[in-house]
Formats: sequence, structure tokens, C-alpha cells
Amino acid sequence: AFATLSAFVCSSLVLHGWSFWPAVGATVILSFAGGAAVHAVLVRPLQDGPLLAATLLTAGLLLVVDGLDAWIWGSSPRPFPQPFAAGSVSIVGVTVGRRDVGALLVGVGAALLLGVVLRSRIGLGLRAAAANPVAARYAGIHVVRFTTTAWGIAGALGAVAGTLAAPLFGLRPSMLQLGL
Repeated sequence: AFATLSAFVCSSLVLHGWSFWPAVGATVILSFAGGAAVHAVLVRPLQDGPLLAATLLTAGLLLVVDGLDAWIWGSSPRPFPQPFAAGSVSIVGVTVGRRDVGALLVGVGAALLLGVVLRSRIGLGLRAAAANPVAARYAGIHVVRFTTTAWGIAGALGAVAGTLAAPLFGLRPSMLQLGL
């Protein structure tokens, strides 16, 4: 749902005169902030509560974000700007669409960047906070800060996924939900 919301935001920026890639960059930054804010305001207060409360929260967020998308942008599929040129290229004798190659390269680039982050000092803190929060706290790691950062990273990666998926599936509130 957050990936779809990010795709709608990116599309709106492009419709308001932004070039595609600066709009994607702004959307990724906004999505990082949104993911961190959702954790700080909604998830963290329920973190030590019953598992059912967190489960209901995530299901409720899905419904709220989908409803927000439909309310603001409508439920009909909308065109999404194509970030890559039409046509095809031949790679090792196999003909592949340029748009597919471009989406693959951006996805691989995002995954490589995530790999670099996870192997850095930040990544070590993220992994420690996820694996054993109590031991991480005793080791001087600010677990809440790293958990919030993880939610921000997830939001940013969701923005990349949403903007790559929208040209393929058509931009609509349920574009990334199976069976809808």
C-alpha cells in the first residue's frame, strides 16, 4: 500500500511539472520520512503490546492507505510516465524490452545500495537491533532509532518498487495487491 501511495505521489509530481527522475528522488525521500513517521507514531507505541494489536494495525494501515489513494486519485487505472524508452535490445541473442532492462537495472541498483548500507556501521546497528534488542541496548545501540531507520529504509525501497511497478501494472490503488 505504501509503495502504491509513493507511485501516486511520484505521478502527481510529474503531472505538476517535475521531471521524472527528480520526482522519483523526492518521492524516495518523502517515503523514507513517511516510513519513519509511521513507525514513530503508530508502530512503536504498540511494540510491547499484544501481537494482535500490531497485526490489526498493519491491516488497518493497508485499508486506510488504499482508501486514501482511492479518495484522492480515484480507483480507475491511471497512466504513469514511462521512465525508459520504448523498443527492445538484443542481449546474448535474446530480445528484451528496454523498459524491462531499465527496471531491472534500477532494481538491482537499489538492492546493491541496500547491501552497502547493511554492510556499513548503520547496517550493523540495524542487524543488532533486530536480532537482540536487549543486548543491543546494553551494547550502547539506540534500538528505537535504528528500528525507525529500518522503517524509513523500507518506505524508500517501497517507493522504488512502486515507481517501477506502476508503468507495468497501471497506477491504481490496488496495483500491488494479489487477487484484487
